Amino acid sequence: MSLVVTVGVVSRGLPLGFSLWDKYLGDVLYASLFYFAFSLLWSRNSIAFKATLTCVYVAAIEFFQLTGIPAQLNQSDNLLVKLFAYFVLGSGFSGWDLLAYGIGILLAVLVDRVLLTKIDP
Repeated sequence: MSLVVTVGVVSRGLPLGFSLWDKYLGDVLYASLFYFAFSLLWSRNSIAFKATLTCVYVAAIEFFQLTGIPAQLNQSDNLLVKLFAYFVLGSGFSGWDLLAYGIGILLAVLVDRVLLTKIDP
């Protein structure tokens, strides 16, 4: 999970002028991170439950951006509020973000099924 966070932060902090790196890799990793976080909290639940919960969460965050509140928080003078808004809430709605989140959840599910279920006794 720390690798996911590290690569996600680096992709946002060191833009290369390539949208797949600068924007969408972070979105893919964001969704994967929340899948793995929910997996820690609900480890005994099914993969389908964790994937559905993650889909609902990331979609809710993305649609919340339509309210304009995250964009306003991104303009805050308070650094913690600004960082929270930037890294957790985003700023503007994009259907492409939803696609990236779906890819991230799918990749996390594959990791869960192929690697993690073999480790779990």
